[in-house]
Amino acid sequence: MESRDYLIALNMIEGLNTLKVQKLLEYYKIPSAIFKASTVELRSVSGINFKTARTISSFLSSKVFPQELNLIDKHKINIITIQDKAYPSVLRQIHDPPIVLYVKGYYLETDKLSLAVVGSRKSSEYGLKMARTISINLAKEGITIVSGLARGIDTQAHQGALSVKGRTLAILGSGLLRIYPPENEKLYNEVTSNGAVISEFPLNCPPYRYNFPRRNRIISGLSLGVVVVEARKKSGSLITANMALEQGRDVFAIPHRAGLFSSQGTNELIKQGAILIQSAQDVIEELNPEVKKYLQYVPKSGTITQDKHMASFEPQSKVTRESLYELISLQPRTYQELVTCFNGKEEGLKDNLTALEVKGIIEQTSGGKFTKLNTGE
Repeated sequence: MESRDYLIALNMIEGLNTLKVQKLLEYYKIPSAIFKASTVELRSVSGINFKTARTISSFLSSKVFPQELNLIDKHKINIITIQDKAYPSVLRQIHDPPIVLYVKGYYLETDKLSLAVVGSRKSSEYGLKMARTISINLAKEGITIVSGLARGIDTQAHQGALSVKGRTLAILGSGLLRIYPPENEKLYNEVTSNGAVISEFPLNCPPYRYNFPRRNRIISGLSLGVVVVEARKKSGSLITANMALEQGRDVFAIPHRAGLFSSQGTNELIKQGAILIQSAQDVIEELNPEVKKYLQYVPKSGTITQDKHMASFEPQSKVTRESLYELISLQPRTYQELVTCFNGKEEGLKDNLTALEVKGIIEQTSGGKFTKLNTGE
């Protein structure tokens, strides 16, 4: 088994939170060694009781673990672990970063320029309109919109970004095979096509109430700042805002009419020092100088086109088989990465990929990446 598989197993074990897994990794150095240790040895690690130690010792032989690995392959889920270079650098900085991220779609290097847009599930028309408008205008600047796929504000945030072909990340409080809320299944699929749906929970984990505070730390952890559009006095959005502050992120809030139940939380945030904003431009003006400098390289289409040090990909002017093969020869690429390489142009891309596959020049791996076949050249 790969190191990835052992980390997936650790992430699945009940009674092991991220901090306990970190302690185990610090003690045993490599994930496989944890499962080779005896129950007595495991109990010598701080926070590991007898029940948890016994579960660790027997977990690899359980039915649920191979089932999980089979589902990952079947549904073409991308796995990013805390030990991978591809793990989001901003998320790695928080106190308790997830050990494993299940990803449907693709997390790109450019997604490090992200802002969360969150708010109430039961919002006013004003709140819904503001969430959509701000998300549209931030996405136009090349900023990735992060939210929780929930009803209300979250839905408008994702839809706003998608409406201008911007990138968006949806963070779930359930497993990727348990879409919640179920009526957002279509939105879920749209997000995976131009961004990613992400969860730290095993694929069939239900949307337990206690999952959502954990989900919220990922929303804020992946973002440079959190925009709270409209929130009640006690809501998950305020939990996200507080986590953002603990993580050293900026918190922005949109003011609303005094006394309105659905905006008491946002008005309270402003009283406590959150940055009052009324537009996407207000948010951008508050970003640190380095981030604003980075934005200079992002045109309105949302695709970075200048300065190879600022971007992961060099843009191409036209989709040809030659240019496509050259890109894939340099390194394996996902379809979305190739779209980015061609400045968002998809015309001719699928046809040329198919032609190269038919000729046996490239192939698509189980991880969804197109790679050059070894032709013996």
